[in-house]
Amino acid sequence: NPGGGRRQRMMQLAFGWHNYGNSVIGARSDIENVPIERLQAFYRTYYQPDNAVLVVGGNFDERQALGMVARHFGSLPRPTRKLPGLYTTEPTQDGERSVVLRRAGDTQMIGTLYRVPSGGHQDYPAIDVLVHVLATQPTGRLHLALVQKGLASTIWGGESALHDPGIMFFGAVLRKTEPLEPAREALLSTTEQLLAEPVREDEVARAKIALLNDFDKTQTDSLALVSSLSEFSASGDWRLFYLYRDRLRKVTVEDVRRVAGIYLKPAN
Repeated sequence: NPGGGRRQRMMQLAFGWHNYGNSVIGARSDIENVPIERLQAFYRTYYQPDNAVLVVGGNFDERQALGMVARHFGSLPRPTRKLPGLYTTEPTQDGERSVVLRRAGDTQMIGTLYRVPSGGHQDYPAIDVLVHVLATQPTGRLHLALVQKGLASTIWGGESALHDPGIMFFGAVLRKTEPLEPAREALLSTTEQLLAEPVREDEVARAKIALLNDFDKTQTDSLALVSSLSEFSASGDWRLFYLYRDRLRKVTVEDVRRVAGIYLKPAN
């Protein structure tokens, strides 16, 4: 997968110390050669009640549901071990980093990735709005700067609301015959020169409406809601789902301009 390979190389550069720089699956040799004892030790350490989240959603009887939870899971013994603590903090990045990955194929990709705080940080809703302003299609700035001008066939952007400080990322796809450098320059100038062309009030308002509508839709879909609550729980606390929504409602254009100035810079 060209996108997966590119993303993995970029994550390795962004996180030289934290485990976010490592692929979850690992190398092929890891899967082929891992000793069974290591898998069993991992299972005994992490697949335990104190490391699990159970979310029940939909039209159910609360007392009956809690009774079923107690019947099926209550007999599991409380672990005697303590979960190992994670203590590695990725240091402040010491300058721009880049990687070129060459493989066979018919497309070209360019991407840029920036370090941001954890998903529970108060800046994260403004970062989410910033990503929407840049990467939504067809009104986002990257679409206008690359796709509409014929420099790329498509663009993307996103952010990862992780437990520890994570990333926001942007990129574009080009045909094999298209020149790469003009698209690369347009991508970087669009993301990194927002002080010269500040984010506008109407862009922030449009992004907030779209993102808040997503929250409303999630709360009317049981599967989407329980999935979101478990994801926010992994980020630190299931209540972050509602705190994040409340913070998003308060995001101002000044907030978005501020986070753009802090995080969208070459050194980051």
